Amino acid sequence: MSKTQTYEAQISKDKYNAGAWSALLKVTMDTGTEDEVRAVFDRFLAIYPSSGAHWKMYAEYEFKREHREHVVNIFNRCLTTVLSVDLYQFYLDYIFAMNTVSSGLVISTEAQDTIVQALEFVLNRVGIDKDAGPIWTKYIEFLKSREPRSQMDEQWKIDNLRKTFQRAIVIPTNHLEQIWKEYDMFENNLNRFTAKKFLSEKSPAYMTARTAYREMRGIFDSMENYRPPFNLPAPPKWSNKENNYVGWRKYIEWEHGNPLRLETPELNQRVNVAYKQALAALRFYPEIWVEAAQQFVKTDNPQKAVELLKEAVDVLPHSSLVHFVYAEQLEVQKNIPEMRTVYTNLVGALTTQLDNLSARKEKALATIKERITALTNESAADLLNSRSASGAVDVAAQKRAVARLIDQRSKLIEARFKSRMGPLQRELTLAVTIYTRAVRRSEGTVPFRRLFTRLRKIPYVTYHLLVSTALIEYYFEKDMTMAGNVFEVGLKHFGSESDFIIQYLDHLIRINDNVNAQALFERAVSNLPVDQAKDIWDMYLNYQVNYGDIQATLSLETRYLAAYPEETLRNRLMERFSFLDLDTVAERDFGV
Repeated sequence: MSKTQTYEAQISKDKYNAGAWSALLKVTMDTGTEDEVRAVFDRFLAIYPSSGAHWKMYAEYEFKREHREHVVNIFNRCLTTVLSVDLYQFYLDYIFAMNTVSSGLVISTEAQDTIVQALEFVLNRVGIDKDAGPIWTKYIEFLKSREPRSQMDEQWKIDNLRKTFQRAIVIPTNHLEQIWKEYDMFENNLNRFTAKKFLSEKSPAYMTARTAYREMRGIFDSMENYRPPFNLPAPPKWSNKENNYVGWRKYIEWEHGNPLRLETPELNQRVNVAYKQALAALRFYPEIWVEAAQQFVKTDNPQKAVELLKEAVDVLPHSSLVHFVYAEQLEVQKNIPEMRTVYTNLVGALTTQLDNLSARKEKALATIKERITALTNESAADLLNSRSASGAVDVAAQKRAVARLIDQRSKLIEARFKSRMGPLQRELTLAVTIYTRAVRRSEGTVPFRRLFTRLRKIPYVTYHLLVSTALIEYYFEKDMTMAGNVFEVGLKHFGSESDFIIQYLDHLIRINDNVNAQALFERAVSNLPVDQAKDIWDMYLNYQVNYGDIQATLSLETRYLAAYPEETLRNRLMERFSFLDLDTVAERDFGV
């Protein structure tokens, strides 16, 4: 197997294998054709579209081969979405190369204007980045190099330089102190008297920016040792080693704190950029996408929030959170058809995952049954040690042994798949529950009930959907009969689940339906195993202690102690003679 095949195999197993991707890029750039290199870059950047370093690498590859149209195409694809100082510096290098001669002289007045436009474009994109100092310096040096052709040009040059200096000295960048020194020299060379005025006016903002840069540098320096492999975003592992995530959160909080003492528009701009930078590093963290979207909502740009969340859904197709928040924003904007599409896609994706796991489980169960059944021949009889004393095969004993073995292995398979399907079932149920709530809010009772009827038939949905629907019917639709009907439907399907019984019992107690509450309790404790019914006993006994007849309470308590001998009369007395946080009997009489 070649190196390329090896790396491709690793990527096919894990598309976020940064090491394999980096190695594949290197070997392809070293040995592949131009088309092969482009194909690998395009595939890579589809996975990591926020990697400015690799967009730059791609553009450099094409630039060295003088494929200008490819370079321009690359810039068009990435410059409006990727905030990378290194990428934008290469873009400026390209613009300068296209508009100057080998000696460095600008070709024409039009070329000068093109360079200025490019510099302004870049500074508007990444000018507030802490590493943008070299770009500000480049702009200042370019303005200095322009030869004025008249006194008016000379004044324009002075004014433009002063304006650019004053923009740069209030931004915390890695060239801040150098730029301040140059500005000081610039003003003093022009006029010492006016220099004092200009410098004293700007000095407080410069000092604030200098202090802010040192604080910011400390935050980013602390993250240096925790960058993900190859500095590419990686899916979260949610371990105690998420230091890169912690560092970015600290930086965002720092920007929110407004250390530069900016007015609201400028503060919002810095915070927005901080979130964009964090998204490049933490692309696979749902929380960051949601926070960034909320920031846009907060700054009165809900459409931008929707666009960002739509992208988040594409990046994180298995994240319930980004689907839920995206759907909520669509609901707020009254885009109900698209809201339904978001929920439908999420429910469909989760159902498909569960269908696939269920099919694999059934296949595994059938396979193990076939394999073990095959042992019913002579060799299986020897293996299972099922011969009779006379040496003849005891067929009945052999069949029993085979059945036991099938049962044992099947239980292991069931347990293994349950551990994988259980969390997905809960995720699916949460999705359909939130979906029905959204439809009730946005479309009303009839669409809500129709949707519930359809979604509850999905075989993996748990009892939670029925409890949610029943309570919505009771509290919001004010329909006690419908609520009871939904609970009864749930009882048919989930009557063996104590958690559902508890929810139904709690509802009956709350609506003061004592007769049906007692009937449900008696039915549950009769049908459920004792170890599964304890919480039901505890709930109903507590209800009787607080609100029931004394004889009924004492009788029920006797039954309880008989069912659970590990419980003591001492514990029951402390429970019986207490209320909320009033447990003075336990404290005074039992010393607890």
